[in-house]
Amino acid sequence: MFLRPSEEKISVPSSRIRELLGLNGTSHEFSVVYGSYPGQDAKIAVLTRSMLQVMIDFASCIEVPEADIAEGRVYSAQRTAEQIRSFPPLITVHHGAAPPDDADASVRYRNQWFWIDDRDPRSKHHMAFLMIMFSLTEGAPTQNAPVVTVPAR
Repeated sequence: MFLRPSEEKISVPSSRIRELLGLNGTSHEFSVVYGSYPGQDAKIAVLTRSMLQVMIDFASCIEVPEADIAEGRVYSAQRTAEQIRSFPPLITVHHGAAPPDDADASVRYRNQWFWIDDRDPRSKHHMAFLMIMFSLTEGAPTQNAPVVTVPAR
């Protein structure tokens, strides 16, 4: 991260940011590191959620069949109207006997279809974000160790 030397009119907010983050007042470059405490005045610590936590948040927005809830196959989060208004669903996944012909994405699971509506840009963008995050967490492909043949008599 780089903070440019600022003009006088924006130096006050810049100074306040440095103060709140505990950053060196003279440095212009800072390292962004994972963690809850930076350890140095030239680092900014960011504690992010794991992919599992992100997936759990996304999963809490999926519409599930009432029969699956009644049979104990799945838990359905109960949210009040105020909670929904304050924290709208990250993604809307519908379910039914068949997906619409113009679904953006659909999957069949246990004789039910689940889909994202093609006219729901918010859900489509969040699904694309999730797929990008998955690709970033995959890492480099593993390499097999070289095979060494040792002649034995």
